[in-house]
Amino acid sequence: MMARMPLEPSNPFAAPSTLPFHLPDFAAITPEHYRAAFDAGMASGLAEVDALAANPEPPSVENVLDAWERSGRLLDRAVTTFYVVKYADGSDELTAIDAEYAPKLAAHSDAIYLNRAAYDRLRALAARAEAGEVDLDAEASWLLEDLLAAFVRSGVGLGASDQETLRGLNTRLAELGTAFNRANLDARNAGTLVVAEAELAGCSAEEVASMRRPDGTFAIELVNTSQHPLLEKLTDRGLRRRLYEASVGRGVGASGGPDTRAIVVETARVRARRAALLGYPSHAALVVERACAKTTSAVADMLGRLGPAALAQAKRDAVELAARFEQLYPGETFAPWDWAFVAEVVRRERYDLDLDALAPYLAVDKVLSAVYGAAERLYGVTFVRRPEQIGRAHV
Repeated sequence: MMARMPLEPSNPFAAPSTLPFHLPDFAAITPEHYRAAFDAGMASGLAEVDALAANPEPPSVENVLDAWERSGRLLDRAVTTFYVVKYADGSDELTAIDAEYAPKLAAHSDAIYLNRAAYDRLRALAARAEAGEVDLDAEASWLLEDLLAAFVRSGVGLGASDQETLRGLNTRLAELGTAFNRANLDARNAGTLVVAEAELAGCSAEEVASMRRPDGTFAIELVNTSQHPLLEKLTDRGLRRRLYEASVGRGVGASGGPDTRAIVVETARVRARRAALLGYPSHAALVVERACAKTTSAVADMLGRLGPAALAQAKRDAVELAARFEQLYPGETFAPWDWAFVAEVVRRERYDLDLDALAPYLAVDKVLSAVYGAAERLYGVTFVRRPEQIGRAHV
């Protein structure tokens, strides 16, 4: 087991943030803070779960479920913040930390969910509840059932040899995930379009300013989807085509960027091996079991109804948008890079709605207030702030 490493009090992750919404003090965090918090968080998290498992007292909600909920908070603070920063403002150093710690975090998760003593402790609580020795409210009952299922789904019931194989598969999947993310980012960077300011007609002044580089040129960076948001705004059709082709070509060796297909294929194969080891017919069956649908057949049934309806609507939209496109570009052929732009033209003409004008109304506080208010009006659910509760989850 990893030796427990104390975390310096000066580390921003040493205690919960006192900022609104417990937001991290991003400006105070350095890469070394992440490394130290990861190491200390994994060590303390394992110690907390071991203590839960070894508690000699009869299992109860407080010493099992509440103890589980209290465990792992240090690591959760660090990991959650790290990946928010990495994907929003990544650097070579953060990428290196990800590559170093992804396998370690996978091994840490295995150390928790393959801990037979912890699982037996949960089962003992379930037995006491069934015997009427412990009263579980609806929330505690759900949590206990969910945890027991999570341990089984994670392989706690496998023999030692199969568990060792499972650990290797999980480590490899963590490595592949990191490799894919790194390659995907490199592909996005390789596909960046350098453009002239005149080509950016249709964009707001703020958007144009955000694309200006220190040398005075302008660049459109790719996003992590094939439909770039600027496709609905750019009036320059040639630039729309370049942006669309760069977006759909990302990750397949286009624009000199890396080709991610080999990583995707290996990931699919390793996932399939893991699913079979755990007794599932496919990776999809393993994943969906914990989701609302529960089974792949339920998902297929839903998509079987949704797909034809969506396709029929898309065909109707295509006819309408092609007709409007002909008015805008007489004699030209309606193409994929025109779809979002023409759809935005039609939407503005039909509804006179400027989505950019809605931005001031979508601040976090206002959105939360609206969501809670809607839930209260629709479902009669009320919400009361509990500042002592800080969300956590095992990695």
